[in-house]
Amino acid sequence: APLCGIGFENISKVLGVALKKNKNLKTVIMNFDAELISSDASSDIYELPWHLYDSNVFNDVKYVLNKSILIEKIGKVLIKTSKKEKTDSLDDVYLSSNQYYLREFAILSDAKDIVMTEKPTAPSDVKNYNLRFFDANMNSFIKDIAEKYQGVEFYLFIPPKSIVYLRERYESGYTDTMLSVYQKAFEMLSAYKNVRMFCFQTERDMIGNLYNYVDSQHFSPLVSDKITEKMSKGEGLLTKENYMSELSKIKTLTEEFDYSVFSSEAYPIKGETDLSDYLDIISDERYIVSVALKNDDGKTDTTPGITYPFISNSVFKNGVYKGNTAFISENKDGILTYHVNGMTFEISGGENDGECRITIDGVDYSLDLDGLNIVVCDTLLGRVIDSVNFSGVNYCDAARTRNRRRS
Repeated sequence: APLCGIGFENISKVLGVALKKNKNLKTVIMNFDAELISSDASSDIYELPWHLYDSNVFNDVKYVLNKSILIEKIGKVLIKTSKKEKTDSLDDVYLSSNQYYLREFAILSDAKDIVMTEKPTAPSDVKNYNLRFFDANMNSFIKDIAEKYQGVEFYLFIPPKSIVYLRERYESGYTDTMLSVYQKAFEMLSAYKNVRMFCFQTERDMIGNLYNYVDSQHFSPLVSDKITEKMSKGEGLLTKENYMSELSKIKTLTEEFDYSVFSSEAYPIKGETDLSDYLDIISDERYIVSVALKNDDGKTDTTPGITYPFISNSVFKNGVYKGNTAFISENKDGILTYHVNGMTFEISGGENDGECRITIDGVDYSLDLDGLNIVVCDTLLGRVIDSVNFSGVNYCDAARTRNRRRS
């Protein structure tokens, strides 16, 4: 269940209600990050509506007769139902990918104080973070949850927050405190056979790809699926033998990561705004280029004498290209699928205001803007290095960001 903006104490209480009322509940998968398990209930962003969790049906009137619920929520569902349109399931309604575009540029804009061409610098004055709520939260979880429901398996995972988050916390002096919280939490929980603790904060490719994130902390449903699959296979499991070394990798990764991959200074392609110059850059064989048009006929006047495989008679074509090679696709239900360099590319054009998507191994990189959407994968770096949109007369307007929230 999505419980946004509340602390560990209240999350544990809600979990206790679920376990008490559902005797068939045998597995619990739970986010377990340091800031959460050290939080104070009084600092919760939102007040938890306890009247929805108790056994008193009469106080539910606060919810049932709420204007925003009746008109904005239930009304929309009834209209969709009357039109026999599909309504969102509880599994899909809170998905971040349905509400936001996940974009590298937006996350880096939030982290504007970070100089991406330099390694992170630890502060000269180490802050003393208050952890007085940690023991209370952990003892309550152990007593009221882990010990009380020993027939239930608890999968607690350290979430894969982005590398930008790790760097921000490193430069604020929080990293060592975070590691000590995880270390102490594991030592307290390792005595219980029904509790397993996993760490995914060291998944370099995952946390280093900012297209997986809404912001520096909140990741996509695809990432959730991947870590659930990994837990089912026992991957990322912390044990008494490995927990110290695995947790220490978080700090090492933060210090050694190549942050220049986010920098237009290090990689000028990320800042190029002239289409002709951009096409010259991506004609290099090191790049795999994905092209998708949205609400556009694809016509352009390009530099005479320069040819590109995705331009035919001055018309752009959807596809995947490398140098002068145009790859052959499989076409299923209007989605073009390509298998190149061990990666799977899927392209769907945005005709008639439909969504324009360019996905690589399941991650969507397209800006989904009217005009020409281009995603560039750098084979030398082994990652997407740029996502850009060109629009307007002769595609003279370049964009690398858009409103974060989907309309």
